[in-house]
Amino acid sequence: RFPTNIDKQAFTVYHTQEDEPWTMISFKFYNRIDLWWLIAAINQIDDTFTPLPTGYKLMIPTPAAVRVIVDEIKSVI
Repeated sequence: RFPTNIDKQAFTVYHTQEDEPWTMISFKFYNRIDLWWLIAAINQIDDTFTPLPTGYKLMIPTPAAVRVIVDEIKSVI
């Protein structure tokens, strides 16, 4: 679980598009498809096999926030 008191400026609000896969959302924000899991985890979504409904509100970490989050995860492992 990620902390709920993270600075809101570390996120962008995004509303999903119709039939949009997680990898496409990741690519839109990071120019890479492999960070979809972080977006799902931050939004506390466990079932990434079921498509999200159109217009679903996601909090997308900024690239700077991703770096901090991944570094923190690495330090715990």
